[in-house]
Amino acid sequence: MAVIGTVFTIIEGTSLDDRIRALQFDYLAQPWLMFGSTLSKISICFFFLRTIGNRRPWNVVLTTLIIALAIVNLVFSLVANLQCQPLEKLWNPAVLGQCFNPTIELNIGYFQGAFAVFSYFFLAAFPVMIVRDMGIIRSIRWPFYVLAALSLM
Repeated sequence: MAVIGTVFTIIEGTSLDDRIRALQFDYLAQPWLMFGSTLSKISICFFFLRTIGNRRPWNVVLTTLIIALAIVNLVFSLVANLQCQPLEKLWNPAVLGQCFNPTIELNIGYFQGAFAVFSYFFLAAFPVMIVRDMGIIRSIRWPFYVLAALSLM
């Protein structure tokens, strides 16, 4: 997925003189960027699921997060690519057609961004919860907690 995003970035960078071409690749690359970051978060969730074993409450939380990540990403991708009919109207306003109200895309973008921040924060803080549940000696846990807190910055 990252390769596709890189290809779109290279093509977009080479089309600096052609603004329509740059907008075209920007709109087409947005869903691929979201797919890449979402798939990486889902793979981290699978790693945590494998690490914690059969601890039921955490399994439910992580599975719910995986499903929510997939749904939010799918909705964002659909809105990004289907907001105008025909799609060409996104980068060429002279084309006949119609687009969604811009506030719809804005609100979905805000929700997707807030959900991305929440999921990053949750996945960054989750190892602290795993270590806490393991019952490790308190003097060994504190350096791990400090490192985990610093990784959030």
